[in-house]
Amino acid sequence: MTFHFPYKHILNLKEKEKDQALLEMSVIVRKREAVMERFHSIDLKRKELLSQMDSANRQISIADIQQRNEYQNYLTRMAADLEEQLRQIDEDIISMQAELLAKQQEEKTWHHLRDKAFEKYNQLQKKIEQDAMDEMAAIRYFHQQFSS
Repeated sequence: MTFHFPYKHILNLKEKEKDQALLEMSVIVRKREAVMERFHSIDLKRKELLSQMDSANRQISIADIQQRNEYQNYLTRMAADLEEQLRQIDEDIISMQAELLAKQQEEKTWHHLRDKAFEKYNQLQKKIEQDAMDEMAAIRYFHQQFSS
């Protein structure tokens, strides 16, 4: 007789839920990394623009100044949008971490229940085996007593 955990389907479900939460967490982390790269790129463009504006020693037309200011404002808005996205992603990561922790705890609980059930199964098997050995010893003793 082999061990059969009656709630194996629940344990499998909890394992899949945890794996799904891990996958979702990795997707969010990759999304954060991509937004961070875009933010750093825009920040670098803003710094380059400011450097160009500071180093301009020649006469600059008003149209050129206006164009640079519009571009600087655009980059600033983009950076602010990306900062907001990062803030939202960080909130998502925190909630996903809490969800992942809960899933891991549920899975651990079901693994513990399975291990306890397996221990009981082993104890029962040992008792059955010991009872069979005791019965064989008693029969052997009984046969020895009558054959002598």
